Amino acid sequence: MADLAKLVACFAIYSCAGWLFESILCSVSEHRFINRGFLNGPICPIYGAGALAAVLFLGGIGTIPVLFCWGAIVCSIIEYATSWLMEKIYHARWWDYSDRFLNLNGRICVPATLLFGFFTTLVVSVIQPALTALLSALDTRVLEGCCGAFLALLALDLLVTNMGLSGFRRKIDAYCDALTAQAQTIHGVLTEGDNPVAESYQRLKNSPVGHAYVRLRELMPGPVAIEDIGHDLAVSFSAALTAQERRVMDAFPRMRVNAPSISDLRDKLLGPHQN
Repeated sequence: MADLAKLVACFAIYSCAGWLFESILCSVSEHRFINRGFLNGPICPIYGAGALAAVLFLGGIGTIPVLFCWGAIVCSIIEYATSWLMEKIYHARWWDYSDRFLNLNGRICVPATLLFGFFTTLVVSVIQPALTALLSALDTRVLEGCCGAFLALLALDLLVTNMGLSGFRRKIDAYCDALTAQAQTIHGVLTEGDNPVAESYQRLKNSPVGHAYVRLRELMPGPVAIEDIGHDLAVSFSAALTAQERRVMDAFPRMRVNAPSISDLRDKLLGPHQN
């Protein structure tokens, strides 16, 4: 029981340290304070899980380079799996490394992987031995009581967070469906409606000249504000969010809703881009 309490305590400490690291990093980047994390409390469980995985499975590795490499691999797998799972549940990308160097599907990237390797080496070689000694010096009943309180608060936080986000996926799905429907409506008007643009489109489409997309853009009287499509829908979506949903979206400034991209909408309106 004492060993289990120590593991729970380590998980809590690493999770809180991860929240502090993420909050400082994100706050500095965004130039404002951000309560980072999926949960309401000062905890990022993914850091606790990664640190414990490193301690339990990589603690026997003696050489620093091998420990660094395995730590980078294991923690990257955890981050990728967490990103994939949360996207499947909520239909949103909570963090996105698409603009980072050598990223994999925007879920993990080389700079973060190297950082994971460094932290794994630091945790296993330096922090965990000191932390184990500190926890061993505490009274067992006090440690178990603190761990019990932590688990109760964590369970409550999970419940409150999931209740607050219960309609988040439905709102995202409705927003995506409405955005797609709007794009399809505009596409129909521009290609099949009773207007000069639609007539020109059909004439060019059936002509041997080809490249209807390029010619159609030249025939349009002015630029099509593709970027404005869905603006009102985005405003309505934002207004419908609960306080919990707003807090979570604020905690993840790089969150990306799985809505049709501008290029997808452009293709719906004008057809695939032709070089």
